[in-house]
Amino acid sequence: MPSENLRARAARYKGGLEYFVLTTVGLIPSHVARKALYRLFGMKIDRSAWIYARCEVRSPHGITIGANSVIGIDGMIVCGICLLIVRAMDTGEGAFLPAAVVLALVSFISTSVVARYIEARDE
Repeated sequence: MPSENLRARAARYKGGLEYFVLTTVGLIPSHVARKALYRLFGMKIDRSAWIYARCEVRSPHGITIGANSVIGIDGMIVCGICLLIVRAMDTGEGAFLPAAVVLALVSFISTSVVARYIEARDE
């Protein structure tokens, strides 16, 4: 039926537009504007939460960010670490494991530094 084909096409375009807007929101330099736009897409964000630039939210529906939370690019780093570990398990080669450990340590230390900076700034 032509109407079902049209509805499916409209749903695809809507999903593509939402993805484009959400990836663009992460590039906005204003923290307040990013939080407001994410809220328009249905995210529940506490006033004290921080969402840094370049954070990529692909599906905001049902996401709740609690008080004193910091969201940044580290979420993508965690995905990278998981990919390195899965690759090591898949190939049976341990060459990827040191890279995963180094990436985990660097991301942990950088997140800690940013959190300490925010904490010191609020005092």
